[in-house]
Amino acid sequence: YGHWLFGSSRGGNMLRVNFQYNMATVGWFSLAGVAAELVGWRLGMFLASVGTFFWGLVVVTLFQRSRVNMDGGGEKPTPVVFLLIAPPAAAAIAWSKVDDAAFTGSATASAWDRPSLALFFLMLDYFFFALVLRLLKVYMARSFHIGWWAYIFPLSTTSTATILAAAAQPSGTSEGKAWKAFAWLFVALATAGIVSVAILTAYCMAKGKIPSDPQALALWRKLRAAEARGKAVEAAGAGA
Repeated sequence: YGHWLFGSSRGGNMLRVNFQYNMATVGWFSLAGVAAELVGWRLGMFLASVGTFFWGLVVVTLFQRSRVNMDGGGEKPTPVVFLLIAPPAAAAIAWSKVDDAAFTGSATASAWDRPSLALFFLMLDYFFFALVLRLLKVYMARSFHIGWWAYIFPLSTTSTATILAAAAQPSGTSEGKAWKAFAWLFVALATAGIVSVAILTAYCMAKGKIPSDPQALALWRKLRAAEARGKAVEAAGAGA
């Protein structure tokens, strides 16, 4: 993290940030949720605060660099852009657990049912989700590759956060029904995404299209050929 903030000639500074750096910040929120439940809300809040700080640095840098790169024609949107929606959803889950740990046994409403950091990050997550959806045509115009798995984790994280928010709403009310419908929508999207990408991955692997890198593909075919020869030798030995 010192390299992130201050940089060095050996790399790792903020000037080299890409969308995959979002996953590095998700770890802070995951730890925060676990710490809040097992240790206490203060440790959970410390970890969530650090995660929020670094996520802020990453997302601001990404927006600044992406505009320059896209305008210059040097880069085109790829599925990893979808990772943008993962940290806000993870942050919403983490802050809700910190909030629940801090107010356990009190009459305070759930973090999902009043103004809170959990609800703030969830609303921000929905905004980022709408933001990346406008690039859907660009994503779909590309042929399938293993990078499509970048869609799955953000969708699953958003689904989890939405489910937690829906579960905290009073049952039978119009607001509660709306939240539950919203949760089912994201669950359906995440499930459809997992099934579709898994099927496409299996199909492309069977056809020898994955990995797509020529050298890696040549190595994969070499290993498959060696495995086939080994099985042939075993079969000949068994027949003898």
